[in-house]
Formats: sequence, C-alpha cells, structure tokens
Amino acid sequence: MINKKIAFIYLFFPLITIIGYVLTYFNSQENSFVKMISHEGCVSVIRGEVYKSGKTNYGYKIFVRNTIATVDNITYEAGDCVIYCDEQFDKGDVIEASGVAEGFDEAMNPGEFNTKQYYHSLKIGYRMYPDEIVLIKPNQNPIYSLADRVRNKLSDTLYKLTDEKSASVFAAMLLGEKNELDSEISDLFSTCGIGHILAISGLHISLIGMGFYKMLRKFGLGYVGGMFIAGSMIIFYGFITGNSVSTIRAIIMFLVAVFANVIGRTYDLVSATALAATVMLMDSPLLIYNSGFILSFTAIIGIGAVNPALCKIITTENKIIKALVSGFSIQLVTLPIVMYNYYEIPVYSVLINLIVIPLMTYVMISALSASIIGSCIPMIGQFCIGPAVYILKIYEWLCNFCLRLPGAVWICGKPDMWQIVVYYSVLGISLILITYKEKLKYSMGIMIALIIIMLRFNNSFEVTFIHVGQGDGIFIRSGKYNILVDGGSSDNKSLYDYTLEPFLMSEGVDVIHYAFVTHPDSDHMSGVKDLLSKGKINIETLILPSVTKEDEAYSELANLAKNCGVNVVTIHSGMKIELGKTLFTCLHPEAESAVTERNDYSTVLLVEYGDFQMLLTGDISSVQEEIIADKLDTDVSIDVLKAAHHGSGSSNSMNFLQKFNPDTVVISCGKDNEYGHPAKAALERMAAVNANIRCTYIEGAIIYKRGGIRVFL
Repeated sequence: MINKKIAFIYLFFPLITIIGYVLTYFNSQENSFVKMISHEGCVSVIRGEVYKSGKTNYGYKIFVRNTIATVDNITYEAGDCVIYCDEQFDKGDVIEASGVAEGFDEAMNPGEFNTKQYYHSLKIGYRMYPDEIVLIKPNQNPIYSLADRVRNKLSDTLYKLTDEKSASVFAAMLLGEKNELDSEISDLFSTCGIGHILAISGLHISLIGMGFYKMLRKFGLGYVGGMFIAGSMIIFYGFITGNSVSTIRAIIMFLVAVFANVIGRTYDLVSATALAATVMLMDSPLLIYNSGFILSFTAIIGIGAVNPALCKIITTENKIIKALVSGFSIQLVTLPIVMYNYYEIPVYSVLINLIVIPLMTYVMISALSASIIGSCIPMIGQFCIGPAVYILKIYEWLCNFCLRLPGAVWICGKPDMWQIVVYYSVLGISLILITYKEKLKYSMGIMIALIIIMLRFNNSFEVTFIHVGQGDGIFIRSGKYNILVDGGSSDNKSLYDYTLEPFLMSEGVDVIHYAFVTHPDSDHMSGVKDLLSKGKINIETLILPSVTKEDEAYSELANLAKNCGVNVVTIHSGMKIELGKTLFTCLHPEAESAVTERNDYSTVLLVEYGDFQMLLTGDISSVQEEIIADKLDTDVSIDVLKAAHHGSGSSNSMNFLQKFNPDTVVISCGKDNEYGHPAKAALERMAAVNANIRCTYIEGAIIYKRGGIRVFL
C-alpha cells in the first residue's frame, strides 16, 4: 500500500496547492475597506467580537472578528482585525474602537518577514492602535468564559510553582501562551531545531486526547460515549490554547482517529492529513502561504509516507536507528520549507530530537498534572512539576552543548523556487522507485535532490540598497567577498533583528569580510553594532574614516569591534581596496581629517566592477561635494549614485550631479521622516540631469545585478 500512499501524496498535495491558489484569487482578505486603508490608513470606528486575546510587552493584543467599520458615515463589512490596547477584554466581548485603522506591512527586503501575508493567511485584514475603546456587550458565551478561566488558572498555577522562565515554557507548551515566552530559551530551542516542542501540535493533542479517550474506555464507557466526551474535551482544549494552525490540524486528525476506532476502521495517517488540509484550506485559502501550516503538514507526510518508504531499504529492529530514520524522513520533507523561510539549518537537530521527543511525554505529564493538581494543592503541584523542570534543564544543556560543536548551524540562504520544485520531483521519483524495487541504489535520487537544494548560484557582483527606514545600508557581493557599507536606522529600532540579519541570512551570508561605516551616526551604524555584539554573523574587518579627533560614538564603535576580535582600520582619500574583481577607491575624507562634524568626514567610495561604476556618498554636504568634484579633471558618467544625506536639499548639488552624471540615483530614507528627506529641490536637480530616481521607502530594497536595476516590491 505504501506505493499508493506516495503516489497519492505527490498527486494530491500539488492539487491542494493549486486549489489553494485558486481560492486565494477569488477569496482575498483585501475587502473594500482593507484596500482603502492598505497604504495610508484612515480614522475609523470599528465594532466586532473578540475571539482571542493575549498579553504583550506593551499591553494587550486582541483579535476581533466580523468587524463593521464606519468611515465618514459610510459603513463597511471589514472582516477580522488585530487591536493593540492597554485594556484586557475577554473572548466573546463585543467592543467598539475608534482610531486609525491601517493595513499590515509587506516585506520590503529579501528575507524580511511578510507581516501582511502572515495575517491575511489567518483571515486578518488590518490592525488598529485605538484612541478609545469601549465594551459594548460583555461575553455571554459560557464556553468562552470557562475556557478563559481554565487557561488563566492553569497559567497562574504554573508561575506559582516554578521560576518564571520555566513557567513561560510550560505555559507555551500546554496553553499556547507564547507572548510571555522567555526569548532566550525560545531562540535557543529554535536555533537547535526543537522549537516545535513549544507549539501545540499532534504530540500534545494525541497525548492528552488519546490518553483521556483510552482512560474513558478503561472505565467502561462505550465507544460512542468515549468519542463524544474525548472529542468535546479536545475541542475545548483548542479553545483554551487559542486554536493555532498546528492545533486545528492536530484536532481534526485526532477526531478522525477516534472516529475510525469507533466504527472499526483502520486509521490512515496520510488520508487524515489530506482531509485536515482540505478542510483548513477551504476555510482559509491563504493558509497556503503560511509556513506554519506547510511545515505542520509536511512533517506528517514525512512520518506517514516517506518513513515507510525508507524502511523498505533500511530494515532493522534497532530502536535508535529506526528513530534516526524517522527523524531523517521528516527532515527530508521539511528541509526546503525550512530553508525557504528561515535560511538556516540546525545540523544536529535529528540527534537532539532523539533525546528531546521521547522525554516530551514526561514533560507534558509532569507539567499538566502540576498545573491541575497544583491549583488545588500547591505542595503536591511542586512535587509534580519537578521532573519537567529538570528535563527542561537537560534540554537547555543539550542545546548549548550542540551549539559549541563545529558547524552546529548552517546558514544556508534562501533557495530558488525552481530548486524546490526539482527537489520534490526528484525525491518523489526516488521514493516511488525505492517502494517498488526495494533496492538501495535508488536512494541515490535522495542524494541528488539534496545536492540540488543546497546549491547556490550567487552572482559574481551584486549590490543591494537595503530599505532600513531613515538610514543607510548597502550590501555588496563581489565573488567570495561580502561587503557592507553602513547599516543603521534612526526610526527602525529593531533593524538588526527584523531586517539586517534576515536579509544577510537569506543571502547565505555567515561572515561580512569588510564593513565600512561612513561615519558614526546611529542611522549608519546601529545595525552594525548589533552585528558585532550578537555574533550570529561575524565581521572580519571594520573600516572607519580617518580622523584626528574621535568622538564618543566613534570610539565606542571602534572599541566594541576590537573587543569582539575584529580588525579595525581607517581609510582616507586615495586609498584603494580590491576585493575580487571589485575596486573600492576612497575619495573622502583626507588623511587624518581635522573635521569634527560627522557628516562632513563621511567616507565616500567609488566602486568599480568592470565597466560598472557606483558612488557611495554617506552624509556629505555640498561643501564636501565641491571638494570631491574639484579633484576630477573631467566629468565622468557613473551608473549608480547613492544620494548624499538621504536626498537632503543641502547636498546633491547641481555641480556635483553634473560632474558625475549618474544614470540612476538611489535615495535611502524612511517614509514621512521628520527631516523631510528627500527634499523637493534635490529631486528637481536629480531630474534635471535625467537621472532615474529610485527611493527605498517607496520601492523597498533596490537591487543591482549585471543587467540592470530591479526593485524588491
């Protein structure tokens, strides 16, 4: 039968994907109201029912469904939304909020998380930070009230029984409360490939649901009665935990398993998976874009279809080897999805999970019994939670130990879509041949598939002007060299975490060979400081402008780099650095410049690759522009000019623009920034020299490859 299962998987799921895309086209979350507010937002009054809420570091985040929005006395059916406020509301409450409703942000850089796509996949169209929010009608649904009381009681008990970090982990595992999850341990588990234990999934549902169902059967309850009670309890558990994507999938499959048992039929994992996927996509077609949805189902496919195929050629009764094969089966199916969405692979995750997954049963039993018993008898609850706490410490130690091993995490970069398609095609053919022929030689197809997905076809020369908000960030790839020129923002306080690191990782960058900081203003170096201190992506050499007097910010950056073991050098006019086939020539400042104004001693670089020329200007003013222009005997024509000082009117002078005659001017600045960049006068001067003007805040990342400029959006 396994051959039929594999054939079914490779025929059914592409069909489901196509259906998902078709339904997406006809069922977009962008209703007329969402379309109206998607770019600018507008003042609105909205009314709807709360269906989920949670605490954040800044207040509360409540999810409201079936909202009605009123704008200028016009009423719209506005769908679901997220509201960020300072007040807690219960599930089932009807609320009314007034304020600016706005659409979610799209990804504006390669590697960046697409907030809009994520929320739309959950049928949530917009968000609001209300000026006023009032309760119109309190919750009258007893199931909602009971679910909230149970969740709050169990959560409070966990925090009373153990330390805050451990309690936050158990609350995430058992109750789906991720808002207060300890960030350090969350990052540690995710990096090591065991982040799945923090999400409510099939392991949790089967342990709780099946355990309860079997207990009811042992107590003499009939099949049908046991099914209804256990099914009702697990559905109620879904309400308690917030019904995440993985939870809904697990609940559907649990109900199918119990129903199969009741009617005396064999439970088929692959068929149940297909049914769950169909039901969920029919309800929310945009889930086809949700990485959690895709990973949840592909992992099940690995267990239900790939693992039995591999067991045809790896025949053993050794439990460790069988567990390794099972883990490898899951990795085979999920690998492209992980690479495409997260850009790194925890190399030892299969081995770590050999220890983690078997112990999870004891963690769940320990934490669950502690939360229930401890709510009545705290002393016994503390005794019950002890094993879970000690196992959690084992998990931490194991993860930290593995991270110290060589090659613990491979920053793989983002594969192209064609690689993913070819990978699954080759893998599918190989598995079908293994199933039919049961010969080891056909496993070579698996190796070929792995080689295909791991290949990277980087251009020999590529420039990306990263959209960093109000600031500068330019990444240059020259052969084997990775170069960063600035990396900072004055309005994006999470630049490194949400923009710079994801971008570099999606490009497969694990080291920056040379990082130029044109001058030590925060909008040019805030992300570079995080690169130095957070350590996931290393910098080998930091290059600063040559000055005689270092201010506090300059010295702080230089000392931070030295303390991190980074080579620090200074650069001045006339110096050249050749990296691969790319030549960097410094045009400013002069050696040991006595200028104390940071903008005025900005490093200016002429970048040349073959017949391509690009000028990077930092934040120089028209005074420095004249100094640089006067050094040139004749006018030159460059391909790309990075507008000086984010398109400031006091920079980008006509003489300077005429001297370099750029084909394209790239302006890096934030939307609606307080400085008024880019200035109207500067834009007019750029237009006067017939330059093609590109702005990062409008078009996202601006990318130059051999053959021309393209934008990310």
